[in-house]
Amino acid sequence: VKPDIDIKDVYNAIKSVSHERGEFVMTIAEKLINEGIEKGIEKGKLETAIEMKKLGSDIEFISKVTKISIKVLKKEIFKDE
Repeated sequence: VKPDIDIKDVYNAIKSVSHERGEFVMTIAEKLINEGIEKGIEKGKLETAIEMKKLGSDIEFISKVTKISIKVLKKEIFKDE
């Protein structure tokens, strides 16, 4: 994989061979982008939960604010307690 390749270049190259395959590649790219966005959101929520814990918030409040289950919070954030 070359870091300087743009997804649009790949799409255009594949589309020139087959319109259907070009659409398939864009679908895969969109799925990967969405997965990356979701992972970023989850990471941000965990970082927020860590900060809230440092400020003294209890696990129930953090769960309500971040929408992270108490089970996950206990595993990821409150594991030392």
